[in-house]
Amino acid sequence: MTAQLDWEFDNFVLTSITGYRDWENVERQDIDDSPYGATERDGDIFADGAQTLASVDGVLVGMATARDYGPQEWDQFSQEFRLTSTGDGDLEWQAGFFYWDAEVDRQFGRFDALCVDDPGCLIGGVDISGLGATDACPDTNIVLPAGNSFQVVQNESIALFGQATYHWTDDTGVTIGLRYTDDENFYSHERFRVGDSYKDILGNQNGDNNDDGGVFALAADKPFSSGTVDEQNVSGKLALHHSFSDAFYGFVSYASGYKGPAWNVFFNMDPVRDTVPRAKETSDAFEVGVKWQLEAALITATLFHQQYDDFQANNFILTAGAITTNLTSAGEVTTEGLEVEFITQPTDEVSIFGGIT
Repeated sequence: MTAQLDWEFDNFVLTSITGYRDWENVERQDIDDSPYGATERDGDIFADGAQTLASVDGVLVGMATARDYGPQEWDQFSQEFRLTSTGDGDLEWQAGFFYWDAEVDRQFGRFDALCVDDPGCLIGGVDISGLGATDACPDTNIVLPAGNSFQVVQNESIALFGQATYHWTDDTGVTIGLRYTDDENFYSHERFRVGDSYKDILGNQNGDNNDDGGVFALAADKPFSSGTVDEQNVSGKLALHHSFSDAFYGFVSYASGYKGPAWNVFFNMDPVRDTVPRAKETSDAFEVGVKWQLEAALITATLFHQQYDDFQANNFILTAGAITTNLTSAGEVTTEGLEVEFITQPTDEVSIFGGIT
C-alpha cells in the first residue's frame, strides 16, 4: 500500500511518499524429495511430543528424511519527503529525507525421520546390520529428531539526500549529489530440540553427551543469541555533461555507492561464523558515455569501471549435511567494460531495441 501527496509552491514541489507492506508466508519443503519419512504437519507441530510414528510414511534403512515447516511475517514501513525545484533558472535541485523500517519474524521447524541400528536395545530397537539400504526400517528403530527455531531480523535506515545540476551554458552542466545514511540492524535467534529424548541415550554411548556420531543433524540446541550493528555512510556523485550538437551528447561521471551491513539468520545459524555481521559494501564507479540521436535510431555507449570493497555475495556452504547459501563478504571486486544499446522505430507499430555489454 502506497500513498503519494504533492504540494506545489512557486519554485518547488513538496512530495510525500508513504509505503506499508505486510506479507505472510508459510514455507513447506520436502528435503529428501521422497514418499518416505515425516509427513507435512500443521497446528501443533511445534509442540513437544507432536512427532509420532503416526506422522511417518515409512523409512528406509539407508535414507534420512526431513520436512520443513516455517511460518513467517514481514512488515515494512517507509516514508519519504522530497523537495524538487520547478523554476526555469540555471540551477535544478532536489533534496529529501527517507525513513525505512522492516521486521521479519520467523518460526521454523525441521522434522527428521531416521533409521538407526540399536543392537543393544537401548531404545527398544533391534539389530538391523543385516538389512540393506533400501529395506524398510522396523518401527522400533525409527527415531524422529526435530528442531524448532525463532528468528527475528529488524532493519532501520534513515537518510538525507540532495542533488543539484547547474547549467553553465545551454550546452554544458555539472551535477553534484550527496547522501547520508544511518543504518541499524538487529537480529535474534534461538533453536531447541523437540521430542528426541532418545538422542541422549544413543549419543551418550562414549560418555560425551554432545557426540551423536553424526546421526542427528538436529541434536544440539542453539542458545539464544542476538546482536546489533550500526553503520553510517556518506556517498556522492559528480558528473559533467555536454551537448556537442542537437544530436550528440556526452558525459563523464563518478559515483560512490553503499550497501549496509547484514546478518546470516537461519535455522542452522552457526554461533561463531554467523553471529558476526557482514561488513558494509562500498563502491566507486567511473563512467564515460555518449548518446547519439540518428534519424532512425538512438544509440548510447558507455565505458565503465566499478570497484567494490567488502562485496556482499551469496556463497554455497555445507551446513549440517546440506548445501545452503550464506552471505559472505567477498573482498574486493572489480568490473569494467563497454555497454552499447540502441532503439529504433521503423514504423509506428514496431519498435526494435537491443544491447551488448
